[in-house]
Amino acid sequence: MKTQTYLLAAILMLSVSFGAEAAKKGKNAKVEPQQTSVLEQRQYSVEELKILADQYRNSNDLTGLSEVLSAWSAMEPRRFDLRLELGNVMSTQGKSAEAIKTLKEASAIIPSDEAPHRFMAQVYNQLGNDSLRHFHLLQAAALSQRSWQNQLQLALYYVSKGMNAKAEPLLINAIKINSSCAVAKFEYGKIMLTNGDAENAFRKFSEAVLLNSDNPHYQAFHAYSASLTNRHRIAAGEIAAALKNAPKDPQALYLSAMIHNVNGETAAAEKALRSALSYSPADFQSMEALADLLVTEMKFKEACKYYLTVMEKAGANGQITYKLGKALALDMKFKEAVIFLESAAAKNPDNSENLYGLVDIYCTMDNLKQAAATLARFASAKSIAWYQAAQGRIYEAQNNPELAWIAYLTSHKFNQENPHVNAGFARILTNRNEYDSAMVFFNLAYSQDPVNMRILIDQAKAYEKMGSQESAVEIYEKVAAIYPEYPEIHMTIAVKKSEAGDYKAAVKYLTQGLEIYPKDSKMHFMLGQMYQACNHHESAVTAYQASLKQRGGSNIEALRMIGHIYYSKLTNEKKAKDFFKRYVKAGGKNNEVEEIMKKLNSKEKV
Repeated sequence: MKTQTYLLAAILMLSVSFGAEAAKKGKNAKVEPQQTSVLEQRQYSVEELKILADQYRNSNDLTGLSEVLSAWSAMEPRRFDLRLELGNVMSTQGKSAEAIKTLKEASAIIPSDEAPHRFMAQVYNQLGNDSLRHFHLLQAAALSQRSWQNQLQLALYYVSKGMNAKAEPLLINAIKINSSCAVAKFEYGKIMLTNGDAENAFRKFSEAVLLNSDNPHYQAFHAYSASLTNRHRIAAGEIAAALKNAPKDPQALYLSAMIHNVNGETAAAEKALRSALSYSPADFQSMEALADLLVTEMKFKEACKYYLTVMEKAGANGQITYKLGKALALDMKFKEAVIFLESAAAKNPDNSENLYGLVDIYCTMDNLKQAAATLARFASAKSIAWYQAAQGRIYEAQNNPELAWIAYLTSHKFNQENPHVNAGFARILTNRNEYDSAMVFFNLAYSQDPVNMRILIDQAKAYEKMGSQESAVEIYEKVAAIYPEYPEIHMTIAVKKSEAGDYKAAVKYLTQGLEIYPKDSKMHFMLGQMYQACNHHESAVTAYQASLKQRGGSNIEALRMIGHIYYSKLTNEKKAKDFFKRYVKAGGKNNEVEEIMKKLNSKEKV
């Protein structure tokens, strides 16, 4: 009876002490740690510490529990369970060094027990020490091969390192040992999805959702795998449930975007990805996916911005560097594209498509020496289709269509879906004046690579060569509509419209072009010409002056044209003389200008 009274008094003393402190700070205030631990006020028995430990566990007071367990384990130094729990509590408190020391002491008491190693692996994971995390996970798995926790934790380590082949058998074992392990089923489903086995991934995600129906990630992956296997009703229901549970979750939003993408709903996919990034600006998975989507929408500049951010913040792996280089090439930024494609080739020398891209750009830039050097970097036995495509591109640039045709034909035997090869056939057929066949290959190439505007431009040039100017203009207009930032496209259309006498249409396209390239002096100058042709003389002067501004005033033809407008149309001889003087001073020589200046000078004398 005395012992029970004594223990209750001890507990009461602690409760009163904590309660008094709370009363001072207010009913809902957080209790601050006391300057002197209650355990330091007197020595407690093991029975008392046991009761105190239970009290702290029930109240989730880790500070108090840690103190009690420390005192208790000091009184019973061979108690494995006390040190194991104390190490785990210290880990939760963020006291990593103390946790590791205590867990090592526990392991020394029972070396055959796996638990200390499993807990130490968790601590090292928090510290970012992957080497020691892996070591202790291996130790734990070796000591207890029937522990599904160990199998799972080691698998999760391999998943985090992208080593799915090592993770897969461990996940299978974890599921065999514990068929109710939803995490193992979920992670196994993700590996199946990565391996392209959407059907079995769907089944595993279904099992995970049955075990944990409120997990938004399980629901989202279940929805995505359902979409991939044409179970669209299930996909719609599950992704709606996932977003209802976690409307701001980047992973759920990302997978909803992927589902929209599978269904061809590009605008909805883009909206979901932008939403994911609004909630989590460092969600590089969504950022890369958005950049991929922007490429298909011909928004190359914005795509490049996102690719570059992923590279800088998440690491420049070969794949993301290649994507950036390819997007720059599509944006006609060849010099910049070469930098990143070369970097990607250094990181992943077996990417034959990347090497072809380099060969193509070097040929476009008329650097055939570098193109040939790049060709030598192919592992031709492993990538004969891309090697022959690159060889054909070089032969074509060397004006050797016969050898180019043979190389393209060899590549085509291995891969009939390569748009670069089909475009090569089309260009060669155009030069042979076999226009009908050329158009078949141009159309095929463009259908296979609808973001490559150079295919359309080459097709338009082929129409020009065969004398079909209207068809050529239609294609140029198509390029301007879907990718208005293509260099010179508005100027090209304006020239064609001008040649056809449609000066108003020429003005329209030049104005559109200047909205994108406001500093293009050539477009400003031609706009002045078109305004003149439309008898809009003041607008013509404004356009010519803009051309002068962008050329630093050195466009002497603009000076002459402004002088003529003031002399013959706006009847301002003073301004006409001023611009003609500037024209002559800049080195301009024109008989008509000389005659006009004589007349103007003679008037001044009179």
